[in-house]
Amino acid sequence: MDVPGDLGVAEETFTAMMRERDRIDADIAHLIETRDALDVLIRANSRHRAELSTAPEPVARSA
Repeated sequence: MDVPGDLGVAEETFTAMMRERDRIDADIAHLIETRDALDVLIRANSRHRAELSTAPEPVARSA
């Protein structure tokens, strides 16, 4: 037998689950944006490191 308050509890629980899912979706979106920004920095740093490794050694000047 259903108690009249059960429907309200079920609705509150459903609403809480939907809010939690929305929060998780927002966290995932933020993590993806952060990962993408980090990928840009990693690529730029990798190019810079490659340029440094192929750059000629500076010539020492005599005093």
